[in-house]
Amino acid sequence: MTLPTGTISMSQVNTELGYSSTALISLNDTAVRNLAGVASGTISMSNLQGKSNTFSISYSVVGGGGGAGNRGGGGGGAVTSSSATVGSGFSQVATVGGGGTQTTAGASSSFNGLSAGGGVNGSGRNGGASGNGNAGGTGGSYTASKTAYVEFGGGGGGSGGAGTNGSRSGVTGYAGSGGGGTADIQGTARGGGGAGGTYGTSGSVAGSYSAGGGAGGTGYAANGTNGTANYGGGGGGNGDNAPGNTTGGSGIVIVRYAGSTQKATGGSISIGGGYVTHTFTGTGTFTVT
Repeated sequence: MTLPTGTISMSQVNTELGYSSTALISLNDTAVRNLAGVASGTISMSNLQGKSNTFSISYSVVGGGGGAGNRGGGGGGAVTSSSATVGSGFSQVATVGGGGTQTTAGASSSFNGLSAGGGVNGSGRNGGASGNGNAGGTGGSYTASKTAYVEFGGGGGGSGGAGTNGSRSGVTGYAGSGGGGTADIQGTARGGGGAGGTYGTSGSVAGSYSAGGGAGGTGYAANGTNGTANYGGGGGGNGDNAPGNTTGGSGIVIVRYAGSTQKATGGSISIGGGYVTHTFTGTGTFTVT
C-alpha cells in the first residue's frame, strides 16, 4: 500500500513498514527515515506523505569467462539483466561465478532467480562458446616444411556475438577475434570472448578483443592474457609452444535503485548519478533494511 497524502498516523507508518500497528517507533528510526527518503537531518510526518515501503531495483548478472585452449580463446560469460519491486524483508543471495581454466568453463552467477551461464573453455585450436550460447570460432594448422608452419586459433564467443575463425595466408597466421560483449545496467560492456592465439613463420596477426576478453598470444612462446576480473571475459589463446594457462575473468552482480538514500545492505555500495548501487564482486547477500 501507499501512505496517504494527507494526515498520517504512526500506526499507518507501522503498517506500511510491516510492523504491528502498535509497535513503538520514532521518526528517527532508520526504517522510517528510509521510507521518508530523508537520510539525516530534520524529518517530519509530511516527509512520509504518499510514500510506499516498496521500491524498484534493477540488476545485472554476469557469469565467469571460460579459460583459453591451446590456441582457441575462451568464451565470455553471459550477461543478463532484469528488475523487481521489493520491500522490507526482501533478501537474496548474489552468487558470483569464478573464471574458468584451460580445462574448465567459467561458473554461473545468479541473483533473485536470474542466472547467467559461464563461458566455455577453448578446446585446442577452437574457441569456446559464450555462456549464452554464441559460438566460438574454429582454428587450425598447416605445415609446409620442418621450418615453415603456422598455427591459428579461433576467437571465443562473446555474450554479444560469436567469435570469428582463425585463418592463414601461406604460413602467416591470423588469429580469430573474440565475440563482443553486452552492456549491463550501467552501460558497461561485459562478457567478451578471448581472442585466439597464433604463430606463423612468416608472421602472426592478432585478433581483436573487447568487453573484458583477453588478448591472444601472437608469436612463438607468446602467452595470451587472462580475461578481466569481474567482466566475465574469456581468456586469450596462446601462440605456438606457449606454456601459459590463461584463465577467464570472474563474473559480477550489480544491483541499483533510484535515489540517494541507502535502503539495503550488501556488496560495495556507492551513491551517485541518481542511484544507489550495490556491487558484488564475490558472493554476498542483498537485504532491504
